Order: sequence, then structure tokens, then C-alpha cells
Amino acid sequence: MSGRKETIDAGRISEKETQLLVAVAERYHEFGRTQQEIADEFRISRPKVSRLLARAKEEGIVQIKVVNPFSHAREIREELLKRYGLLDALVIPSTVSDETLLTEKIGQAGAVYLAEHLVDGEIIGVGRGRTVYQVVRFLPEKSLPGLSVVPLTGGLGQADAYFQVNELARKAAERLSGRCVYLYAPAMLQHGTNKRALYSEPHLKRAVELWDRLDWAVVGIGAVESPHNAEYFKIMRYLIKTFGAQDAVGDICLWHFDAKGVIYAKGETLLISITPELLKRTKKVVAVAGSLKKVRAIRATLLGGLVNILITDERTADGLLQEN
Repeated sequence: MSGRKETIDAGRISEKETQLLVAVAERYHEFGRTQQEIADEFRISRPKVSRLLARAKEEGIVQIKVVNPFSHAREIREELLKRYGLLDALVIPSTVSDETLLTEKIGQAGAVYLAEHLVDGEIIGVGRGRTVYQVVRFLPEKSLPGLSVVPLTGGLGQADAYFQVNELARKAAERLSGRCVYLYAPAMLQHGTNKRALYSEPHLKRAVELWDRLDWAVVGIGAVESPHNAEYFKIMRYLIKTFGAQDAVGDICLWHFDAKGVIYAKGETLLISITPELLKRTKKVVAVAGSLKKVRAIRATLLGGLVNILITDERTADGLLQEN
């Protein structure tokens, strides 16, 4: 097998290159060959073997599964379904406490879940937040040309600098080969702005009308005591004051709710966001959220019937099963 190129193109790989990735991966992971032994067999450098193994993981040829023998995720999932009457739940076995890593891991699980369950021709709404961003980031490529993706809220400007909802919707549509229906609007209006008239504008109307026809909604859950940046914290404090939501424990699509999941309805005239009523009517509302700091907020959304599918980590799920 001499004479092979020493590099693999960064873009789409050929069948011949794929065969090389498979051959190298099999020898290393299944037959226990060392990287040097593989390098000698294929007459390539050892660093090249290392790069091929890394590429095999990126292409999904090698898939590594870590099994935690102490995990009770399966039993906890069953209890969650029973306790809260959920349509489905996914509990990730994890000992990770770092919130950045935890968010990434839950996002990965959410991406796999969606890829396995989405059907061509459906309409999916995308919320905002760090974990939703990770879901979109890890979505595998899939051909669903009849799928429509729409943002569930307007934008928050600098507070959402790294995960603007229109951009999340665009990337999700791109990964799934669907179409994106953009929502060109801020998340909050000034007092006195005619929201009904605004919704009649063509550039908003198409997106807003899809909220009433959603098959899926993918949302994050915000916790009052766990803001992700200073700008977002300012906005949340403003909304809490404006809505008279001093007892709020969290928000979903910017709607604040109390410990029982009751929404503070004063936001009706100010928020450009899917309404709680429409969210509850959506067939499958997937909340991707984790962290012990968010247990109260997540529990409230479950009690209030705001979501019916939960993807979280084991420690958070265990907290949801503890007494209030």
C-alpha cells in the first residue's frame, strides 16, 4: 500500500481515503496494533497514523462509548417519566460538574436524539441559550429537505452574542438540509409599540404563523440564580421588574415562571416570543438543560406542563426526584 498520499483533504473524503481510515482504525482499536506497527505496515509516518485515527473519530467511523458502572440513569429516567408524566426523557450518566462541559455533553445528547427522531416535512422551533447552541453545533448532517426551522424568540443583541437565534436556526436548517424561516425582530418591544401590527409585517408574519404549526420545539431553561453573562443578567432583572415577577425561578423563551410553573403573563405585550399557550400545544417540546443550579427552574417547567421531553444529566435528574 505504498505511494498513498500523506494528507487527507479537509473537506469531503473519497471512498479510497475512507477505506484507509477504516483499515487503520480497525488495526488500532480492534486488533491492538500500536501506532508504530500500523505506520510500518502502511509505510507512513507515526504522526500520520495519529491524524488518521483522529479523523476516523471525526467522521464517525470510530465511536467511543464510556460506560459508568455506578450510573443509575436508566432507573432515574423511568422515575422521571412516571413522576412528571413526560412523553420521553434522556438522562446522561455523568460525573462532570463543570458547567461548560456539562452543557456540551447535554447538547451532544440532544443532537443525537433529534437526528434519530426528526421526520422530513416537520416544523421545528429553535429556542435560545447555551445548551441549544450545543445541540445545533453537534447536529449530524441529515437530508430532510422538507423540514422547516424557525426561531422561537426575537434577538437579544449583545446578550446573545455567541448564539443569536436566527443564526442557530440557520445552522440547524443547514445541517438537516432543510429551510430556515428567519425572525427579524428584537425579543423585547418598547412600551406602546403595537405588537399586533408588527406581527402583520411580512418579514415577521411567516415565522410567527409557524409557531402555531410546530411539530417540535427545542428550548433551554434559564435559572434566575444562574445568569450566563452580565448583559443577560441585566435584561432578566429588567424583565422581572417589568412583569412583577419577583418570585420567578426561571424563564423559558424569556417568559418567567414561578416555582409551580405559572407564567407571569404581563409579558404578553412586550415579548416577541412564542407564547406559553402555543408552546404547550406543540407536539414535542424538548428541554435541554442541566446543572444543580437549575433544578428548581427545570422542576417548575415540568410541573407547569411547559415541556414534555427532557434531556438532562444524572445529577440534575436525581435532584428533580428529591422532595421540594
